[in-house]
Amino acid sequence: MNKIKLTALPCICVDVFDGIEMIRPGGEALNFAVHASRFTNIDVTLLGVIGKDKYAEVIMDSIAKFAIDKKHIRIDERHQTANNMTYLTESGDRYYKDDSWNGSILDNIVLNDDEIKILSESDVVFVHFWASCLSQVIELKKTYGFKLVVDFDVYRDFADMERFAPYIDFFLISGSEELLPMFRGLSNKYNCLFNVSLAEHGSVTYFNGQEYRVQAVKVESIIDTTGCGDSYHAGFVCSYMLENDIPGVCKRKGEILKAGLQSLAEKYPEIIQEVRGTGLMLAVEFHTCELGYETAKGLFARRVMTAGTLVNAKTIRFEPTAVISEQDIKDVISRMDEALADTKKALNV
Repeated sequence: MNKIKLTALPCICVDVFDGIEMIRPGGEALNFAVHASRFTNIDVTLLGVIGKDKYAEVIMDSIAKFAIDKKHIRIDERHQTANNMTYLTESGDRYYKDDSWNGSILDNIVLNDDEIKILSESDVVFVHFWASCLSQVIELKKTYGFKLVVDFDVYRDFADMERFAPYIDFFLISGSEELLPMFRGLSNKYNCLFNVSLAEHGSVTYFNGQEYRVQAVKVESIIDTTGCGDSYHAGFVCSYMLENDIPGVCKRKGEILKAGLQSLAEKYPEIIQEVRGTGLMLAVEFHTCELGYETAKGLFARRVMTAGTLVNAKTIRFEPTAVISEQDIKDVISRMDEALADTKKALNV
Protein backbone atom coordinates (compact mmCIF):
# COMPACT_ATOMS: atom_id res chain seq x y z
CA MET A 1 0.00 0.00 0.00
CA ASN A 2 1.05 3.62 -0.53
CA LYS A 3 2.28 5.52 2.49
CA ILE A 4 -0.31 7.55 4.35
CA LYS A 5 0.40 11.29 4.50
CA LEU A 6 -0.34 12.69 7.95
CA THR A 7 -0.09 16.32 9.02
CA ALA A 8 -0.25 17.52 12.64
CA LEU A 9 -0.76 21.15 13.63
CA PRO A 10 -0.37 23.70 15.20
CA CYS A 11 0.42 23.33 18.94
CA ILE A 12 4.18 23.17 19.47
CA CYS A 13 5.37 24.35 22.87
CA VAL A 14 7.47 23.57 25.95
CA ASP A 15 6.73 22.94 29.62
CA VAL A 16 9.00 25.06 31.82
CA PHE A 17 9.24 23.60 35.32
CA ASP A 18 9.26 26.13 38.13
CA GLY A 19 12.18 25.95 40.54
CA ILE A 20 14.19 23.38 38.61
CA GLU A 21 16.18 23.76 35.42
CA MET A 22 14.06 21.55 33.19
CA ILE A 23 12.40 22.40 29.87
CA ARG A 24 10.35 19.68 28.22
CA PRO A 25 9.07 19.94 24.62
CA GLY A 26 5.46 19.08 23.97
CA GLY A 27 2.12 20.27 22.65
CA GLU A 28 -0.61 18.11 21.16
CA ALA A 29 0.60 18.42 17.58
CA LEU A 30 4.26 17.76 18.39
CA ASN A 31 3.47 14.76 20.60
CA PHE A 32 1.06 13.30 18.03
CA ALA A 33 3.60 13.75 15.22
CA VAL A 34 6.43 12.11 17.18
CA HIS A 35 4.43 8.99 17.94
CA ALA A 36 2.90 8.81 14.46
CA SER A 37 6.41 8.92 12.97
CA ARG A 38 7.14 5.55 14.58
CA PHE A 39 4.87 3.92 11.98
CA THR A 40 6.97 3.13 8.92
CA ASN A 41 4.04 3.40 6.49
CA ILE A 42 3.11 6.92 7.55
CA ASP A 43 4.81 10.09 6.33
CA VAL A 44 4.47 12.81 8.97
CA THR A 45 4.58 16.58 8.54
CA LEU A 46 4.53 18.95 11.51
CA LEU A 47 3.19 22.49 11.12
CA GLY A 48 3.22 25.31 13.64
CA VAL A 49 5.00 28.47 14.71
CA ILE A 50 7.98 28.87 17.03
CA GLY A 51 10.16 31.80 18.02
CA LYS A 52 13.92 32.14 17.69
CA ASP A 53 14.93 31.37 21.26
CA LYS A 54 16.17 28.64 23.59
CA TYR A 55 12.72 27.06 23.75
CA ALA A 56 12.68 26.68 19.97
CA GLU A 57 16.14 25.10 20.09
CA VAL A 58 14.94 22.55 22.66
CA ILE A 59 11.97 21.69 20.45
CA MET A 60 13.92 21.27 17.23
CA ASP A 61 16.66 19.27 18.94
CA SER A 62 14.07 16.95 20.49
CA ILE A 63 12.51 16.00 17.15
CA ALA A 64 15.69 15.95 15.06
CA LYS A 65 16.01 12.15 15.27
CA PHE A 66 12.41 11.44 14.24
CA ALA A 67 11.20 10.90 10.69
CA ILE A 68 9.17 14.11 10.65
CA ASP A 69 9.10 16.74 7.91
CA LYS A 70 9.97 19.82 9.96
CA LYS A 71 10.96 22.27 7.25
CA HIS A 72 7.54 23.93 7.10
CA ILE A 73 7.51 25.02 10.75
CA ARG A 74 7.36 28.80 10.77
CA ILE A 75 9.80 30.96 12.75
CA ASP A 76 8.47 34.22 14.15
CA GLU A 77 11.25 36.26 15.75
CA ARG A 78 8.75 38.80 17.14
CA HIS A 79 7.28 36.36 19.66
CA GLN A 80 8.53 33.89 22.23
CA THR A 81 7.96 30.19 21.57
CA ALA A 82 4.78 29.01 23.30
CA ASN A 83 5.50 27.82 26.83
CA ASN A 84 3.63 26.55 29.86
CA MET A 85 4.94 27.29 33.35
CA THR A 86 4.60 23.98 35.17
CA TYR A 87 4.56 23.41 38.92
CA LEU A 88 5.13 20.26 40.94
CA THR A 89 3.46 19.11 44.13
CA GLU A 90 5.51 17.52 46.91
CA SER A 91 4.57 14.12 45.51
CA GLY A 92 5.82 15.11 42.05
CA ASP A 93 2.47 15.61 40.29
CA ARG A 94 2.24 18.44 37.76
CA TYR A 95 -0.21 21.32 37.99
CA TYR A 96 -0.73 24.64 36.27
CA LYS A 97 -1.89 28.07 37.38
CA ASP A 98 -4.27 30.42 35.60
CA ASP A 99 -1.38 32.42 34.21
CA SER A 100 0.84 29.43 33.32
CA TRP A 101 0.21 29.57 29.58
CA ASN A 102 2.24 31.98 27.46
CA GLY A 103 1.25 31.10 23.92
CA SER A 104 0.34 34.30 22.10
CA ILE A 105 2.41 33.11 19.14
CA LEU A 106 -0.25 30.43 18.51
CA ASP A 107 -3.31 32.55 19.24
CA ASN A 108 -4.06 33.91 15.78
CA ILE A 109 -2.65 31.43 13.29
CA VAL A 110 -3.96 31.72 9.75
CA LEU A 111 -2.68 29.01 7.41
CA ASN A 112 -0.59 30.33 4.52
CA ASP A 113 -0.52 29.04 0.93
CA ASP A 114 2.31 26.59 1.65
CA GLU A 115 0.46 25.08 4.61
CA ILE A 116 -2.81 24.90 2.70
CA LYS A 117 -1.04 22.99 -0.07
CA ILE A 118 0.34 20.52 2.48
CA LEU A 119 -3.13 19.91 3.93
CA SER A 120 -4.60 19.53 0.44
CA GLU A 121 -2.17 16.66 -0.20
CA SER A 122 -2.68 14.98 3.19
CA ASP A 123 -4.66 11.81 3.84
CA VAL A 124 -5.25 12.66 7.49
CA VAL A 125 -4.90 15.87 9.51
CA PHE A 126 -4.65 16.17 13.30
CA VAL A 127 -5.61 19.37 15.11
CA HIS A 128 -6.72 20.18 18.65
CA PHE A 129 -10.02 21.89 19.36
CA TRP A 130 -8.50 25.08 20.77
CA ALA A 131 -6.45 25.77 17.64
CA SER A 132 -7.23 29.22 16.23
CA CYS A 133 -7.10 27.73 12.72
CA LEU A 134 -9.66 24.96 13.39
CA SER A 135 -12.42 26.60 11.35
CA GLN A 136 -10.01 27.08 8.45
CA VAL A 137 -8.94 23.43 8.66
CA ILE A 138 -12.59 22.31 8.57
CA GLU A 139 -13.23 24.41 5.45
CA LEU A 140 -10.17 22.85 3.81
CA LYS A 141 -11.43 19.39 4.79
CA LYS A 142 -14.69 20.16 2.94
CA THR A 143 -12.69 21.05 -0.16
CA TYR A 144 -9.95 18.42 -0.14
CA GLY A 145 -11.53 15.50 1.71
CA PHE A 146 -8.71 14.50 4.06
CA LYS A 147 -9.64 12.56 7.19
CA LEU A 148 -9.91 14.96 10.12
CA VAL A 149 -8.81 14.10 13.65
CA VAL A 150 -9.79 16.56 16.40
CA ASP A 151 -8.63 16.29 20.01
CA PHE A 152 -11.19 17.89 22.37
CA ASP A 153 -9.19 16.95 25.48
CA VAL A 154 -11.31 17.95 28.51
CA TYR A 155 -13.64 20.37 26.75
CA ARG A 156 -17.19 19.91 28.02
CA ASP A 157 -19.49 22.17 25.99
CA PHE A 158 -21.14 19.28 24.20
CA ALA A 159 -23.58 21.39 22.19
CA ASP A 160 -20.63 23.33 20.82
CA MET A 161 -18.72 20.13 20.07
CA GLU A 162 -21.65 18.55 18.25
CA ARG A 163 -21.76 21.29 15.63
CA PHE A 164 -18.35 20.08 14.42
CA ALA A 165 -19.26 16.38 14.40
CA PRO A 166 -20.47 16.25 10.76
CA TYR A 167 -16.98 17.18 9.56
CA ILE A 168 -14.86 15.02 11.88
CA ASP A 169 -13.68 11.47 11.21
CA PHE A 170 -11.93 10.82 14.55
CA PHE A 171 -13.47 12.57 17.56
CA LEU A 172 -11.04 12.24 20.49
CA ILE A 173 -11.81 13.25 24.07
CA SER A 174 -10.67 12.51 27.61
CA GLY A 175 -13.71 11.54 29.65
CA SER A 176 -15.35 9.42 32.30
CA GLU A 177 -17.94 6.66 32.46
CA GLU A 178 -20.88 9.03 32.96
CA LEU A 179 -20.21 10.67 29.58
CA LEU A 180 -20.36 7.43 27.61
CA PRO A 181 -24.15 7.30 26.96
CA MET A 182 -24.00 10.72 25.32
CA PHE A 183 -21.23 9.66 22.94
CA ARG A 184 -23.07 6.46 22.11
CA GLY A 185 -26.03 8.65 21.14
CA LEU A 186 -23.87 10.93 19.00
CA SER A 187 -22.44 7.91 17.20
CA ASN A 188 -25.96 7.04 16.04
CA LYS A 189 -26.24 10.48 14.42
CA TYR A 190 -22.82 11.02 12.85
CA ASN A 191 -20.50 8.84 10.76
CA CYS A 192 -17.35 9.33 12.78
CA LEU A 193 -15.40 7.37 15.36
CA PHE A 194 -15.90 8.70 18.90
CA ASN A 195 -12.97 7.66 21.07
CA VAL A 196 -13.18 8.36 24.80
CA SER A 197 -10.02 7.74 26.82
CA LEU A 198 -10.61 6.82 30.47
CA ALA A 199 -7.06 6.89 31.88
CA GLU A 200 -6.44 3.78 33.99
CA HIS A 201 -9.82 2.39 32.91
CA GLY A 202 -8.80 2.08 29.26
CA SER A 203 -10.84 3.54 26.43
CA VAL A 204 -14.19 3.20 24.70
CA THR A 205 -14.86 3.78 21.01
CA TYR A 206 -18.33 4.27 19.53
CA PHE A 207 -19.26 3.83 15.91
CA ASN A 208 -22.81 3.54 14.56
CA GLY A 209 -24.08 3.07 18.11
CA GLN A 210 -21.80 0.10 18.77
CA GLU A 211 -19.41 0.12 21.72
CA TYR A 212 -15.83 -1.16 21.57
CA ARG A 213 -14.08 -1.19 24.95
CA VAL A 214 -10.36 -1.79 25.53
CA GLN A 215 -8.92 -2.18 29.01
CA ALA A 216 -5.78 -0.34 30.01
CA VAL A 217 -2.52 -2.25 30.31
CA LYS A 218 -1.47 -2.49 33.95
CA VAL A 219 2.03 -1.27 34.83
CA GLU A 220 4.07 -1.82 37.97
CA SER A 221 4.83 1.85 38.58
CA ILE A 222 4.09 5.15 36.85
CA ILE A 223 7.07 7.40 36.24
CA ASP A 224 5.54 10.17 34.16
CA THR A 225 2.16 10.57 32.39
CA THR A 226 3.18 13.53 30.21
CA GLY A 227 1.90 13.03 26.66
CA CYS A 228 0.21 9.70 27.41
CA GLY A 229 -3.06 10.81 25.85
CA ASP A 230 -1.35 12.14 22.73
CA SER A 231 0.67 8.95 22.26
CA TYR A 232 -2.44 6.81 22.67
CA HIS A 233 -4.37 8.94 20.18
CA ALA A 234 -1.56 8.70 17.62
CA GLY A 235 -1.39 4.93 18.01
CA PHE A 236 -5.17 4.59 17.73
CA VAL A 237 -5.56 6.77 14.64
CA CYS A 238 -2.49 5.47 12.79
CA SER A 239 -3.32 1.83 13.47
CA TYR A 240 -6.87 2.35 12.29
CA MET A 241 -5.74 4.14 9.13
CA LEU A 242 -3.22 1.43 8.28
CA GLU A 243 -5.38 -1.57 9.12
CA ASN A 244 -8.36 -0.21 7.22
CA ASP A 245 -6.38 1.35 4.33
CA ILE A 246 -8.44 4.53 4.52
CA PRO A 247 -7.10 6.08 1.28
CA GLY A 248 -7.89 2.85 -0.56
CA VAL A 249 -11.33 2.67 1.04
CA CYS A 250 -12.06 6.26 0.01
CA LYS A 251 -11.06 5.48 -3.57
CA ARG A 252 -13.20 2.34 -3.77
CA LYS A 253 -16.30 3.82 -2.12
CA GLY A 254 -15.90 7.00 -4.15
CA GLU A 255 -15.97 4.94 -7.34
CA ILE A 256 -19.22 3.30 -6.20
CA LEU A 257 -20.82 6.64 -5.34
CA LYS A 258 -19.64 8.28 -8.55
CA ALA A 259 -20.95 5.41 -10.66
CA GLY A 260 -24.33 5.75 -8.97
CA LEU A 261 -24.43 9.50 -9.57
CA GLN A 262 -23.39 9.03 -13.20
CA SER A 263 -26.21 6.52 -13.70
CA LEU A 264 -28.63 9.20 -12.46
CA ALA A 265 -27.08 11.72 -14.86
CA GLU A 266 -27.82 9.33 -17.70
CA LYS A 267 -31.38 8.83 -16.45
CA TYR A 268 -32.05 12.57 -16.00
CA PRO A 269 -29.94 14.32 -18.69
CA GLU A 270 -32.40 17.22 -18.78
CA ILE A 271 -31.61 17.93 -15.10
CA ILE A 272 -27.98 16.92 -14.50
CA GLN A 273 -25.23 18.51 -16.57
CA GLU A 274 -22.14 16.81 -15.11
CA VAL A 275 -20.81 14.55 -12.35
CA ARG A 276 -17.19 15.17 -11.34
CA GLY A 277 -14.64 14.68 -8.58
CA THR A 278 -12.43 11.97 -7.12
CA GLY A 279 -12.62 9.71 -4.10
CA LEU A 280 -15.27 10.83 -1.65
CA MET A 281 -15.19 14.44 -2.85
CA LEU A 282 -17.81 14.53 -5.60
CA ALA A 283 -20.05 17.15 -7.15
CA VAL A 284 -23.17 17.13 -9.30
CA GLU A 285 -23.69 20.15 -11.54
CA PHE A 286 -27.21 20.93 -12.74
CA HIS A 287 -28.30 22.87 -15.81
CA THR A 288 -29.73 25.66 -13.63
CA CYS A 289 -29.62 26.82 -10.01
CA GLU A 290 -33.34 26.17 -9.75
CA LEU A 291 -32.89 22.50 -10.66
CA GLY A 292 -30.07 22.16 -8.12
CA TYR A 293 -32.03 23.87 -5.36
CA GLU A 294 -35.15 21.77 -5.95
CA THR A 295 -33.14 18.52 -5.95
CA ALA A 296 -31.24 19.50 -2.80
CA LYS A 297 -34.55 20.31 -1.12
CA GLY A 298 -35.80 16.84 -2.05
CA LEU A 299 -32.66 15.24 -0.64
CA PHE A 300 -32.99 17.17 2.65
CA ALA A 301 -36.59 15.98 2.92
CA ARG A 302 -35.26 12.42 2.58
CA ARG A 303 -32.62 13.02 5.28
CA VAL A 304 -29.65 13.24 2.91
CA MET A 305 -27.35 16.17 3.73
CA THR A 306 -25.58 17.83 0.82
CA ALA A 307 -23.92 21.22 0.40
CA GLY A 308 -24.05 23.77 -2.37
CA THR A 309 -21.16 25.97 -3.40
CA LEU A 310 -20.40 29.32 -1.82
CA VAL A 311 -22.23 31.24 -4.56
CA ASN A 312 -25.23 29.21 -5.73
CA ALA A 313 -27.06 25.87 -5.82
CA LYS A 314 -26.19 25.00 -9.42
CA THR A 315 -23.67 22.51 -8.06
CA ILE A 316 -24.15 20.38 -4.95
CA ARG A 317 -21.38 18.46 -3.22
CA PHE A 318 -21.29 14.94 -1.83
CA GLU A 319 -18.63 14.63 0.91
CA PRO A 320 -19.32 11.54 3.06
CA THR A 321 -16.82 10.31 5.63
CA ALA A 322 -14.70 7.26 4.87
CA VAL A 323 -16.76 5.11 7.23
CA ILE A 324 -19.91 5.38 5.09
CA SER A 325 -21.15 1.89 4.22
CA GLU A 326 -21.86 0.64 0.71
CA GLN A 327 -25.49 0.18 1.75
CA ASP A 328 -25.63 3.84 2.79
CA ILE A 329 -24.28 4.79 -0.65
CA LYS A 330 -27.01 2.74 -2.33
CA ASP A 331 -29.61 4.42 -0.11
CA VAL A 332 -28.31 7.87 -1.09
CA ILE A 333 -28.53 7.04 -4.79
CA SER A 334 -32.05 5.66 -4.32
CA ARG A 335 -33.21 8.75 -2.44
CA MET A 336 -31.63 11.06 -4.99
CA ASP A 337 -33.43 9.16 -7.73
CA GLU A 338 -36.70 9.94 -5.94
CA ALA A 339 -35.70 13.58 -5.44
CA LEU A 340 -34.83 13.95 -9.13
CA ALA A 341 -38.16 12.45 -10.14
CA ASP A 342 -39.91 15.00 -7.92
CA THR A 343 -37.81 17.81 -9.43
CA LYS A 344 -38.72 16.74 -12.95
CA LYS A 345 -42.40 16.75 -12.06
CA ALA A 346 -42.36 19.99 -10.04
CA LEU A 347 -40.48 22.03 -12.66
CA ASN A 348 -41.95 20.26 -15.69
CA VAL A 349 -38.62 19.43 -17.32
